[in-house]
Amino acid sequence: MSEEKIEETNNKRRLGFKTRIILFELLIIITMALAGWYFWNRIQTANQYINEHKILIEEKDRCQNLISQQEGSFEDYEYCKTLLQKF
Repeated sequence: MSEEKIEETNNKRRLGFKTRIILFELLIIITMALAGWYFWNRIQTANQYINEHKILIEEKDRCQNLISQQEGSFEDYEYCKTLLQKF
């Protein structure tokens, strides 16, 4: 009698094959979703840095042209002077 109860308890504790497959598939899906989210964020950050770099290059070119013309306001000249010193 007690052996039947032990066997019945063991059978209840074990997960069925289909349940294991479903849990494994869910684990794979969750892992893929997290990896996709991570790489999407990395791409967005990289695009942001690329855009900022383009803006800085355009500003540098504008400042080089402004300084070489010897015309413009004093504030523009000082801004460009400090910007070019950083580059």
